[in-house]
Amino acid sequence: MGVGDSTGAAEGSTAPPLGVLSGGASWGPGVLDLRLVLAVTVLAAGVAVLLLVRRVFLSQFYGAFECLLRELPVELGEPESTGPWRSGLARYDGDRLRWYSSLAIGLGPSLVIERQLLEFIARRDGGGESAGRSTSGTVVLTLSYGARLLELAVAARYAAALTLWVESGPPGRGLDVA
Repeated sequence: MGVGDSTGAAEGSTAPPLGVLSGGASWGPGVLDLRLVLAVTVLAAGVAVLLLVRRVFLSQFYGAFECLLRELPVELGEPESTGPWRSGLARYDGDRLRWYSSLAIGLGPSLVIERQLLEFIARRDGGGESAGRSTSGTVVLTLSYGARLLELAVAARYAAALTLWVESGPPGRGLDVA
């Protein structure tokens, strides 16, 4: 080491100082930010592919159909007091309706609705109001589920089948045999 050499490197050493690449470029904030953006992008793409594969898998079940769901307050008031629409798939499973949220990653249903606790309340055209989407051909069904009120928005071709399924419960449904 020579007198006045402030780098502390041995004379004749070819190793670059810390933080400097062999070509003279440094590991500045730009390179690290780019790596972070790339990692987040790859992670987001992976989650999107996982959700898409899950949706395709669930839609292959017999009796599966596109269904928006929201819960209403028990006391029906202003439309603004209703919950948000949640997108998903519903599937008949005997005396149960299994609803799978589009944003859930697991294969299990987000909500299992027992037919014996369901009661049909109302049906209306959902054109344009469901989840803020243009939903021409959508029918909104209001159902009582125990102490809860649910709205299901489905394509018109599924609404009749869902209504019949709800109303055609097993014999003795709703009878208090004590």
